[in-house]
Amino acid sequence: MTCGCRHFGVLVTDARRDFGLSPSWLMALRFAENLSLAALNFATPKIASKLGRGWAAVLFISSGGLLMIGVASARQAWLAALLFVCRTAMGRANVPCVQSIIFESVLPKHRGRWSAITSFKSATNGAGAWIGGYLADRTGDYRTSFLLTGAMHVASAVVFIPIACMVPS
Repeated sequence: MTCGCRHFGVLVTDARRDFGLSPSWLMALRFAENLSLAALNFATPKIASKLGRGWAAVLFISSGGLLMIGVASARQAWLAALLFVCRTAMGRANVPCVQSIIFESVLPKHRGRWSAITSFKSATNGAGAWIGGYLADRTGDYRTSFLLTGAMHVASAVVFIPIACMVPS
């Protein structure tokens, strides 16, 4: 399994064992995950207009990390599923905010560099999934992976705060 799919794959395997979810319920969870992402992407411009794009991105990134930590801590299937669905929506809703900041604030010849810098969050997600997957394999518990990745997302949000301070509301 690749790092990008590691969390869902780990959740599938361990949710079946920990929570007794059937494959049909897991696919319903995946459907709800994509539906929630679409809904939040629809609402992102309204949220960004109220908070400012930079602070909306910080909110989305940090909320995604905290919700991932919540998934790791949940003991009931319904709570883990709800938090996982919300985590996906919140964790990915920052992309339109960040891209709009780059396209508005950066000269065209430098946009590639800035896009590379913003990929830090994606890199931490991949690194967290890889390291967390290793720890999950060693400990036998996927929650370790989710805790580590959640902490890395929160750290990414902290790194983004200076940018949020520089972007006009």
